[in-house]
Amino acid sequence: MWLRVTCVLLLGYLNLGRAFAYLGVPSWKLFVSEVVLAFLLLFGPKIQSRRWLLVVLKLPGMRRFLTWYGLFLAYGVMEVFHGIYAGYPPLTVIRDLAFNYYPLYFFLGLWAY
Repeated sequence: MWLRVTCVLLLGYLNLGRAFAYLGVPSWKLFVSEVVLAFLLLFGPKIQSRRWLLVVLKLPGMRRFLTWYGLFLAYGVMEVFHGIYAGYPPLTVIRDLAFNYYPLYFFLGLWAY
């Protein structure tokens, strides 16, 4: 199923571009990519009868990537707190965190490969 989901996302973004990215519930700032990413993290494919994320996190070759990505994501979370403290609307600040969590699609690509 996840390979099909990956193909639908790739074809949708390649053919429809930005119009595909805005499928979802615009008033909630919830779009197709966020929903797919959440389902991937929570209910993604199983490898060796275990959740794929647990298997990927324990791969020795991924250690350096995970360290740098963890720092990158932590910086994004700190930016969220700073933005809220600076008086920006919380929904806008959290929406901009997408820059920091979209690299998680790397794992979907790694699994599909």
